[in-house]
Amino acid sequence: NTVDQLSSSTSVVVYVARSDVVAVVFGGSHRSILFGKSLILDASGSYDKDLEVSPASTFVYDWSCRQVRNYLGYPEYSTLCPLSVKGPTNANQLHLLADNVRSLYLKGSTVEITLLIVSSDGRSDSTTVTIDVIDAGAPIISFDEKLLDARFDPANRF
Repeated sequence: NTVDQLSSSTSVVVYVARSDVVAVVFGGSHRSILFGKSLILDASGSYDKDLEVSPASTFVYDWSCRQVRNYLGYPEYSTLCPLSVKGPTNANQLHLLADNVRSLYLKGSTVEITLLIVSSDGRSDSTTVTIDVIDAGAPIISFDEKLLDARFDPANRF
């Protein structure tokens, strides 16, 4: 008995899509700036999920600013940024100064700074940081992280 050997073959083409890029601004999505002071937003932590290390030169950076609340606390949407921008708006850092003479009523206003990153192959992502402009004369409250874990007993007065 002879057994005939049969064979078959096929091929498959697999396309692997690129992963996302991720825009990151260090310091959180809600920040404050004292009137008369400066603030640097740093996006050097933005990354490409396909790369182990994403050098800053991997992306094109585009920062934009708009006012979302006026000094009275009312919504006010304007593409005119009440903060002074020092330096380029296409780098991985944005230097802001809360001393803009165009706005006598800057104290108490809120702005949104949006970062758009674009990779060399066109993938993009964006993130927004909300910034409150605080009057330098206003009281400022801060918390020590170590104390936040401790329990507070109102009956135990100092």
